[in-house]
Amino acid sequence: MSLQNTPRLGLPLLQSGQTGAYITLNESLWKLEALVQATALSRSVTTQPSDPQAGDAYILPEAATGAVWNDHEAGDFLIFWGGYWNVVTQGEGTIVYVADEATHLVRKDAGWGALTVQQNLPSVGISATADDYNRLSVSSPAVLFNHAGNGIQTKLNKNVAGDTASLLWQTGWSGRAEFGTNGSDNLSLKVSPDGNRWLTAYEVNRSSGRIRFSRPAYVKANSVGRRHVTHNGWRISSSAANNDWRGLCWSAELGLFCAVSASGTGNRVMTSHNGVDWTTRSSAADNQWFDLCWAPELTLFCSVAQTGTGNRVMTSWDGVNWTARLSAADIEWKSVCWSPELFLFCAVASSGTGNRVMTSPDGMNWTLRATPADNNWTSVCWADDLGLFCAVAATGAANRVMTSPDGVNWSLRTSAADNEWRAVCWSAERSLFCAVASSGTGNRAMTSPDGLNWTARNAASDTNWQSVCWSPELGLFTAISTSGTGNRLMTSPEGIYWASGGSAADNEWQKVCWSPELGLFASVARTGTGNRVMTSVSAHSFPYRS
Repeated sequence: MSLQNTPRLGLPLLQSGQTGAYITLNESLWKLEALVQATALSRSVTTQPSDPQAGDAYILPEAATGAVWNDHEAGDFLIFWGGYWNVVTQGEGTIVYVADEATHLVRKDAGWGALTVQQNLPSVGISATADDYNRLSVSSPAVLFNHAGNGIQTKLNKNVAGDTASLLWQTGWSGRAEFGTNGSDNLSLKVSPDGNRWLTAYEVNRSSGRIRFSRPAYVKANSVGRRHVTHNGWRISSSAANNDWRGLCWSAELGLFCAVSASGTGNRVMTSHNGVDWTTRSSAADNQWFDLCWAPELTLFCSVAQTGTGNRVMTSWDGVNWTARLSAADIEWKSVCWSPELFLFCAVASSGTGNRVMTSPDGMNWTLRATPADNNWTSVCWADDLGLFCAVAATGAANRVMTSPDGVNWSLRTSAADNEWRAVCWSAERSLFCAVASSGTGNRAMTSPDGLNWTARNAASDTNWQSVCWSPELGLFTAISTSGTGNRLMTSPEGIYWASGGSAADNEWQKVCWSPELGLFASVARTGTGNRVMTSVSAHSFPYRS
């Protein structure tokens, strides 16, 4: 038996031997007109129009009135053609555009309903071509996301911290700026001149909320203050005890200098708010404490020692009350620094077998790390701009530098000379590492822009340089020495050309640090009688050090 209508749309079919076939064909075309890209003028008009135009269609509402409409049910789809209203059956799944509502409806068993949400579409292109990578592609003069309710939120979710969730701005399909969490959970803004070389403008630390800016936020050197400091010599301060003072650092948050010692009985710490008046504090143990640093994000001092049994670390919230911590190994720890970006302490040692580094996120829990050489590692610092730890050593064959991006994986670097390198620091303003040594002839300083390539520099004298630090406010490197006559310090604005400075006494100066709040350098010594501290004059108008 031949079909009278198509099975899905119900379109009349021409029959064999049919007369007036054009009538059947026209009816099919009218039904196609109604079904393909179907449009209804309204679904809320209740009164049958008196003068409809051919092709006008409506979805009847409840209580529809009119000579024809009155005989049909709510939900029927009526279209006017050939001078009559005709019902066109819309099968389940048919989509109709309702003009006066500017919306689409879909036919369901229960009647007309809103177009359902489309799930798991493989890709969508809006005036553009989507692909397997860009699964949503939009080409438009503008894109609007409007609120629905109290506000609107756009979410970019990534799987793990090392992935990327970002907004990328391009020019000619080449990246120029990127904002997001790129390779970590810190928020950063990067820019690029060519889509290949990227520079970080700033980064917001995920743990502390601190913003670390790139070059635009660097301090402009106060050359007047620099000349005042370098030309007016240094002043002696009375140390709290005649101990072997080795480490010194400044806490801006506490407004406090803190020093640690390798000798003394129950008094191997001293503190000062001004660099002049010092008070002894009880150390956690009478170990040979060699260095300490301050972690602003933790509000914590952390010190490391070269002696002690299972307690070669100590920490303090205030510089007064100290707590012994279990070190990762009982080896000779010489230096410690803090990375705000990694939220990590890193310490290096001069003894141990393949394990002369340890790291900690909190100063309490320490983990040994493998080192690429068993050199006498004496100093470590963090370069925020490079995202790099850098350590220097007093021993080794052309490998007295090592670097690491994470404190875990270390690589040896070729030092400028096989000198006994004692200290290294980083200048963000100069984009430069600077290291000083206690041995060598005319080359007891070296610099590097990246920690990989080092250049020897002439120190002011061939004395035993022990420590170096950078003052952003003065634009000045300062180094101190354990030997020399009246010249146990030197300074340099760029780390290349060094000038001798007059030390306040010929003590064996071990460590120097900078206080921007006080506008002065301070240094501690392992020798001297009641005078094992000295400071530069202040770049500020402080009467006690001007």
